[in-house]
Amino acid sequence: MEQPSLNDLIELARDPDPAARQVLSQRIADICLRAPRPLNAEEKEVAGHILIHLSREFETQMRASLALQLAASPRAPKLLVQALAADEIAVSAPLIAHSPLLDERDLVEIVMNKTQGHRLSVAMRSGITAAVTNALVESEEPDVLQALVKNKSAEIADAAMEYLVTESKRQTNLQGPLVARDDVPPILAQKMFAFLSDALRREIQGKYDIDPEILEAALRHARPVQQVGPVASAHSMDIKATVLVAKMRASGELSLNRVIGFLREKRLNLFLEGLAMLCELDSRTISNLAFEGEGQGMAVVCRAIGADRSQFATITLLLERARTGKAVPAARLQAVCQLFDTMTGDRAGGVIEQWRGRSKSAGKTAA
Repeated sequence: MEQPSLNDLIELARDPDPAARQVLSQRIADICLRAPRPLNAEEKEVAGHILIHLSREFETQMRASLALQLAASPRAPKLLVQALAADEIAVSAPLIAHSPLLDERDLVEIVMNKTQGHRLSVAMRSGITAAVTNALVESEEPDVLQALVKNKSAEIADAAMEYLVTESKRQTNLQGPLVARDDVPPILAQKMFAFLSDALRREIQGKYDIDPEILEAALRHARPVQQVGPVASAHSMDIKATVLVAKMRASGELSLNRVIGFLREKRLNLFLEGLAMLCELDSRTISNLAFEGEGQGMAVVCRAIGADRSQFATITLLLERARTGKAVPAARLQAVCQLFDTMTGDRAGGVIEQWRGRSKSAGKTAA
């Protein structure tokens, strides 16, 4: 900064007239932004201290105007930028959003010591680091968390991401933005599967290879679909169905196509009992899989017993008609068939084995 310019600033600083102060702020902005050469560190400090001192008496509109002019400048005095970034949100917002002079420490300090409005601005800033996002997560403010999750450029550490995924079960507005991110670890994406909407589950399935074992865990927590009448419950299985299916198996007449025939004929007791016998699961488990969730459990069962895609799709369509009276939405049918296609028989068999073990344990406990 040339000495005449410095003297000019000092002279303006002595004038209490608001118009003089506005000229002063504009002069400093001009020097910061349009000087023939960048200011050195000493010159920036002088200019910064002068304006910081005077800005305490400036009107909000004047400070906001200055902050807006300096927001994207790498040449502004950092002391000045820090002071304005810590100002009220009407002043600080553009600096928090854009200033390249605000580093990780500055942003964390703003998050820890300023208002929710400041934290929202930080959460939306491009390229914030894990240390900054950790501080934002600690605020536990729903609007801040949502803004952070929507900011795909934000670096989110594993522990913070796990918290956000867990919290999304309660704060459902976090779910869509989390699914849209590319940095959610697969294991956390699978954890979310249990409580997502149908549409978001399809997105998850499109982005990740959902392991059937994790899928099975998700099914245990899926919301029940309203069942149609007492016949849909395993408790209503009558002894005649059990005896008939057992006789068919003993004579070699029991096949998957025959079981699907029971479903076409709307003889649900026979269908559920027959399918249970084919995969060697108890009727209660089969009933739960058939009438809860979105068809993922039945995909595991059908793959484990060697059903082809056509047989599985037929079962899915007929079950939906039996329990809701409606057709399966095309997008959901496509998603569940895709899951069936990508699942191996060995993996499905492993899940079935786990279900058998759990069923036996539950039986012993009940006894």
